[in-house]
Amino acid sequence: MDKKKTGGIPERADVDSEFKWHPGDIFPTDESWEDALKEAEKEIQRITSFKGKLGESAETLLGCFTFRDEISVKIEQLYAYAAIKKDEDTRVTNYLEMHDRISTLCVRFSALASYITPEIMSIPEETIRSFVDEEDGLKTYRHAIEDLLRLRRHILSEKEEALIAKAGNVFRAPSDVFNLLTNADMIFPGIKDEEGGDIEISNSLYYLHRGSADRSVRKANEEAFHGTYRRYRNSLAALLRAGVQKSLFNAEVRGYESTLHAELDEDRIPLDVFHGLLNTVNDNLAPLHRYTSLRKRILGLDEVRGYDLYNSLFPGAKMTVPFGEAKEMLIRGMKPLGGEYTRNLAAGMEGGWTDVYENAGKRSGAYSLGLYGVHPYVLLNHHDRLDDAFTLAHEFGHAMHSYYSQMAQPRVYSDYTIFNAEIASTTNETLFMNHLLAETNDREKRLYLLDFYIDSIRSTFYRQTLFSEFELDIHKRAGNGEALSAELMDGIYGRLFEKYYGPEFVLDEYKSAEWSRIPHFYRPFYVFSYATGLSAAVLFANKILDEGEGAARRYIDCFLSAGSSDYSTEILAKAGVDVTSPEAVLATTRLFNRLLDEVEEML
Repeated sequence: MDKKKTGGIPERADVDSEFKWHPGDIFPTDESWEDALKEAEKEIQRITSFKGKLGESAETLLGCFTFRDEISVKIEQLYAYAAIKKDEDTRVTNYLEMHDRISTLCVRFSALASYITPEIMSIPEETIRSFVDEEDGLKTYRHAIEDLLRLRRHILSEKEEALIAKAGNVFRAPSDVFNLLTNADMIFPGIKDEEGGDIEISNSLYYLHRGSADRSVRKANEEAFHGTYRRYRNSLAALLRAGVQKSLFNAEVRGYESTLHAELDEDRIPLDVFHGLLNTVNDNLAPLHRYTSLRKRILGLDEVRGYDLYNSLFPGAKMTVPFGEAKEMLIRGMKPLGGEYTRNLAAGMEGGWTDVYENAGKRSGAYSLGLYGVHPYVLLNHHDRLDDAFTLAHEFGHAMHSYYSQMAQPRVYSDYTIFNAEIASTTNETLFMNHLLAETNDREKRLYLLDFYIDSIRSTFYRQTLFSEFELDIHKRAGNGEALSAELMDGIYGRLFEKYYGPEFVLDEYKSAEWSRIPHFYRPFYVFSYATGLSAAVLFANKILDEGEGAARRYIDCFLSAGSSDYSTEILAKAGVDVTSPEAVLATTRLFNRLLDEVEEML
């Protein structure tokens, strides 16, 4: 039975244990964590014992790789325990301190191990290849070694790599300051709710009120939120400019033509995948323009503004989904993936992986944390909304991706790449939505679900592509020596918004400043993987639903279980999805259009 909460947000001690994850699966107590940390602090020094010797023998090179993997697992487990304990209640200073201590150890180990790649690069290529041929243990590392050889010309000297590793905390400063400014220091004015009562605005409450059925509340929410960001926009522009300059520095010192080349080359993502996404979306903006017109018509508006994009078109059929029901729905929705998958999914949702409900001090939002040698951990803040059911589907897509990859792959390949990170989560969401639509005959509920689905594609596919186009523009300008002022970025962002949403959208100054609040811009060219991920997920879901067991098995064996054992695009190709072709992007635009067709037919 679901936990029923009354009287506000409970303290953590008042949440039933069945709805809490199990940190004890990593370390049974804080004291055992302390003991393991002290041991790791001593052990990390051993990585230097291989320094200057990697070219001597295949046995030495294998010993270095093996120890690096073993100590990395220990460090990751130390980090995971501190992180999830910190997130349970961010008010507990002990776990904040533990998190800081293990973070410092991570930086120290990175600096100590920074010689490895440059030293390998100094060994003649034929010598390295002969090591792999003669030592069976090194065959596991063949792809990783080939990748290093591919990147040889972008690897710096040992001293330079060590210096960059030690500067890690400095390079994180723009993002760290952005997060502190926007989450800790920024204060938003209050607004009036639908009944005229006073309500607060914050980074999290903004998302609640932007979906209000009352347009005056939505407008006030927009002005309070983005108006505040706009007042800080010169400082925020300076931070983003510093973040871009950091990326330019990295690209320049490593010999890349641009930041885009540097970011994509890490995983050998062809530039055509990035530019193909932007070009194909720009050639197919008509469905999004059609969506703007549809919102205008259904909502009875004279014009569509930024604050008119997030409220439900059919709020009367709003769905309540308690956690227990959400789990059952998800298991039914994942049946096309087969009995093995649904059994593992069910076991994960019941096996101490998940922290379900909000409690006082708990970190907001949701995430999945894969942990080699233990199991994934999933943080939720479930409030019985349809959104929360989809969050469960999304995060367990990540969790099952981690589970299968870590079961199938050695430590070196057990993590999936950033490019592929959003595919499993979005495939889960797509299959889940198809299941809900298949079992929903009620007209109002079906319209509500269709609207929900359309908006998820808009925000994950079109919006992230818009973000990517904005990133490309500002990085190009910065690379050409142009100053990135707040006014310049307002103009770039505003013009893109008008282009994407079409002639019936009316831009205001608040929406133009939206760039200033997007944390993903501090991780350059990451957001485009959300759009490509959704495109790949649509194709995967189509194949699984249309072709049945064979497609599901390929998806599990060739994608979920692959980790990073090959380049991302190669993994996807083996699983049956070619992201170098425009077909995946076009499949998503066609789906968007079909959903709009169904809504209009039902009106």
